[in-house]
Amino acid sequence: MISQNIWTILITWGTVQCTILAPILFFNKKGNYRQRIIIGIILILVAIQSGNFLFEYFEWFKEYPHLIWVSYPFWFLIGPGLYFFQKFSINKNASVKWWDTIHLLPMILATWLAFPFYWMEGSSKVQFLIDYYTNYWNQADVFFFIYVGVQFLYGLYALVRFKLYFDKVGEQYSNTHLYQHRWVVSLIGGFLIFWALTVVFHLFLLDDYETFIRFDYATYLFLTLFVQILGFAAILNPETFFVTPIEQEGMEAIFDKEGGIEPEGTIVLEYMKKHEPYLNPGLKIGELADEIGIPSHRLSFIINNMAGKNFFEFVNEYRVKEVKKRLPDPQFKNLTIEAIARDCGFNSSASFYRVFKQQTGLTPKQYLVQKNS
Repeated sequence: MISQNIWTILITWGTVQCTILAPILFFNKKGNYRQRIIIGIILILVAIQSGNFLFEYFEWFKEYPHLIWVSYPFWFLIGPGLYFFQKFSINKNASVKWWDTIHLLPMILATWLAFPFYWMEGSSKVQFLIDYYTNYWNQADVFFFIYVGVQFLYGLYALVRFKLYFDKVGEQYSNTHLYQHRWVVSLIGGFLIFWALTVVFHLFLLDDYETFIRFDYATYLFLTLFVQILGFAAILNPETFFVTPIEQEGMEAIFDKEGGIEPEGTIVLEYMKKHEPYLNPGLKIGELADEIGIPSHRLSFIINNMAGKNFFEFVNEYRVKEVKKRLPDPQFKNLTIEAIARDCGFNSSASFYRVFKQQTGLTPKQYLVQKNS
């Protein structure tokens, strides 16, 4: 019997953790409900995929032959899971339509292709699997490469959609809670890295099977550890983990590309200086446009072309300037840095520190030291 080693112990740990974290996400009341459900489903799918690795590694298939490859079709649901995750994350009014069942076609096709195998006798299945790996170096795993190709396309699509969404959020909103999205890139990027690693690994197997089969655990180790980290993040910090869906009607901006921006640009700058609207942490471009008296799409165009920034960056530049002005002021010495940041319009400490460092190249404490030296 094949014994445990440090790598299989870690993969087993990750598989168990994914299985435990999924129901916690299902029943946890914090965070967006639909996003939680999908992340939980993805955790289960990863647990199934990693569990299959252990099933074959420890040769449990010899005792339970009818479970061989039963889990393979379910792997094709991870990509659609990312698709629906981005759909429910970026659109508050999104719903599942009947035509969304098309995303089940890869799984249905995989089941259909594997169906003749499922009808085989148990001993025949065992021998088929042994022969499959024995001759792996002489044949490409078509099923696997189709799986990876489909999932990779889903991952790229979700990544592009999130990128477009956050660009639009930055044009319309200044709320830093709505802009905490780096974990989304990590989520999708992690799966893209996993799929890329598995492709490279399987190509190596075709070239030198005996050498590289010994490292078969590497990709699954990455997958289970990466996904359980995201699972813990979703449970422990749902306020910043889950994306806030936006009403899509408020996301549309038609940019007027004719006419100069000098006079209106001056009006915008004077209004920002005199009325300090950036102190409102929930400031939206529509609200600012109404206050100034120009259409919101025109204001967006002016900010983009005058400042070379989107609305989020434009407003937070004023907030950072206000923080820099207040930090060394004796009038505010009894306030913490976070309290000053909140008073200046930041509603997230994490976003404040990130934006401050991006704009100044220093942390707030480093800025204070430099200012007082």
